Amino acid sequence: MIGRLVWQSLAQRPGRSLLLLLGYGLGVGVTVALLSIGDALVEQSRDRDLLGGGDLVVVPAGIDLETLKTGGVSSLYFTIDQARYLYREVLSGPRLSDRVRAAAPWIDDALLYLDVGDTTIAVAARGQIPSRSAALGVSPVLVAGAWEDSESDARWMLPSDSVRLAEIDAFHVPTGDAASDSTWAEWHYFNVLAPDESYWLYLTFLVGGRFDSGEWGGQLLANLVRREGGERRFEGRFEPRDVQFSTERPDVGLGSSAVQVRPDGTYSVRTRVPAADGGGDSLVVSLLLRPEPRGYLPPVDVSPGDFTSGYVVPVLRGSVAGSLCVARVCSDLEGASAYHDHNWGVWRQVTWDWGVAHAGDLSILYGGVQRAEPSDETRPVQAANRFLFAVDSLGLRGVLPVQSIRYEWPSGEPRDGHSPSPRSFILRAGRAGDSLVVRVLVDHARVTPRDTDGALFHQMRGSASLSGRLLGIALEDSGAGFFETWTSGEVPPARTDLAAAISDRLRATGAEYGVAYRDLETGEEILLNPDSEFHAASMMKVPVMVRLFRMADARQLELDASIEVRNDFTSIYDGSPYSLTRDEDSDSTLYARIGATATPRELIDLMIRRSSNLATNILIGIADPDSIASMLAGFGAQGMKVRRGVEDIPAYRNGLNNTTTARGLLDLYTALAGGSAASPSSTRQMLDILVGQEFNDAIPAGLPAGVPVAHKTGWITSIDHDGGIVFPPDESPYVLVVLTSGVEDRTITRDAAAEVSQLIWEARLERAGTD
Repeated sequence: MIGRLVWQSLAQRPGRSLLLLLGYGLGVGVTVALLSIGDALVEQSRDRDLLGGGDLVVVPAGIDLETLKTGGVSSLYFTIDQARYLYREVLSGPRLSDRVRAAAPWIDDALLYLDVGDTTIAVAARGQIPSRSAALGVSPVLVAGAWEDSESDARWMLPSDSVRLAEIDAFHVPTGDAASDSTWAEWHYFNVLAPDESYWLYLTFLVGGRFDSGEWGGQLLANLVRREGGERRFEGRFEPRDVQFSTERPDVGLGSSAVQVRPDGTYSVRTRVPAADGGGDSLVVSLLLRPEPRGYLPPVDVSPGDFTSGYVVPVLRGSVAGSLCVARVCSDLEGASAYHDHNWGVWRQVTWDWGVAHAGDLSILYGGVQRAEPSDETRPVQAANRFLFAVDSLGLRGVLPVQSIRYEWPSGEPRDGHSPSPRSFILRAGRAGDSLVVRVLVDHARVTPRDTDGALFHQMRGSASLSGRLLGIALEDSGAGFFETWTSGEVPPARTDLAAAISDRLRATGAEYGVAYRDLETGEEILLNPDSEFHAASMMKVPVMVRLFRMADARQLELDASIEVRNDFTSIYDGSPYSLTRDEDSDSTLYARIGATATPRELIDLMIRRSSNLATNILIGIADPDSIASMLAGFGAQGMKVRRGVEDIPAYRNGLNNTTTARGLLDLYTALAGGSAASPSSTRQMLDILVGQEFNDAIPAGLPAGVPVAHKTGWITSIDHDGGIVFPPDESPYVLVVLTSGVEDRTITRDAAAEVSQLIWEARLERAGTD
């Protein structure tokens, strides 16, 4: 690849070519050649401020751009800065084989600083893999020199299994502040499940301590757990002279125990470690772990920002052969399964949520880490940067942010002086039309207290059911897995009062809140601050829609007639003109039609489904706020006031705002669900529009996938609302309204609303099961 980048750069910048050729000659070419594509992408992927691997040239229609952004999955709280993974496992993987003809990684106009003698010059160079660019038909015109794949290019595109594992699973040497932190640790973790699932082994090869002063060493930890009860702990500690690890390979040695990656890409794991109780027994393990194809998570940075933490899963699922012996009694591991991950970072007062489960062809991995001392709260310390990663036999199936994890706790006295582990939990994850619900029933748990602060570490084994949609395809399957969380050490109280549980959850957000729930068959209600007045935000769009359909029923409005799309409005306060901006609107499509026409039906659809402010302001002039007020009074929805359109700043500054209460919306939705708001035909149409709402991260996020919800969200700064009608498949529908104000971070209130929705759903399920 000598000269390749510089020749391409010169060919595209002829004005500078003569200077560079005559002034620096071969020195420039040789220096630039050191950053061939196979090396440069790796270097660039390590820099957070760069794209992490150049442009992804081919993006087929229908593929999630957030997932395929250069540098990886950037829609979450972390970035998978591995362009290699995207190229190999996504764009070149079997899932997209019928949609992606060719893909080419590029470094486009990378700025390279070259030292030539006493001079430093900057060269804008482009890096490509010749064979891949040629496959796309975008080969450059060369001034001179050969243009062929280098060995590093070939390794970058299609490495052997052992080379790939060396890329992602090697150890690190801490630098900077981390080198002087006694809590720095890095470890290989293996989880081995016996062929008959009668026992499992947690195995950790750890290196850690203060590297700057030599106060570091190694530790080998093993816990052998039997399903029917009983466990043995084994532990060995090692001085630096007995520790070997590699920054270029996954290999690590602790005394006579070792992990090595063989040339065929299998892991060889050997241990001989004494029992921690001093009983004289030793655990002797000799196994080969073969990773399943395409089942790995590339390195990710899961740091919340105040400490260093990294994570990679080289083996999400693998097969095992070998033996496990305790006191010379051996078990054959042929047919066992295993998981392997690799962690590194500063771990002072760090907690996490983590789990891996396999259900049919699908494997899911979730996790999140944070530094926080456990509070006096009895709930688990849940990380804010949680993600869920899903893989099947075709490779990456999806990456979703985790919206909530809700643990259920057994009642009763502490066991062995410790709080019990969860008896079950429900995890919800979702984004952009994809969602996944993981329900876990814990079969076995072990609790380990942390010496420094008394926090309790819960390691659990349990059955798991998965349901939802990934890549737009419905899924439902069941299996089992391993899971972890932390608690502060106190016994969580049993929750018997649903209203109190809802109130506790919302109070924990720090928001002002109002909640209204009504079963439309029994009339059962839960009302929390139902008459507190809130800024309505986009909730006012629902009564506007109802008024327009009532006008159509009365033949006062033709919903399919053409009206002008305009963007000039008058303040209700002083008559001053104002207009809306595309950037401040959740729907931008209507702005392209200003000056043209649209039908009221189209505008209503945009107003509700996409919360278009422009459509709202056009329609509110037709609906008339005074007529809306009379209509609401007729429904008994006295808590709602619709006075003006959106972004009427003079009116806003003078207190002329649209407002609502939870009770007001409850009464409006009750009228709509009961058919008293409009004709049967109009009612069906309005419910269909509300069910088509595109913002579904609050009330619907707390429900099983596929449950219809006719609802509307509304949010502005420090305001976050959702309310609507839930239609369970085999039960009576119900209305739920959750209003919050005073918290700027919408993820806090959104997640709380989802958990309120979940609490109500599960309480109804429990009631149905006992009736």
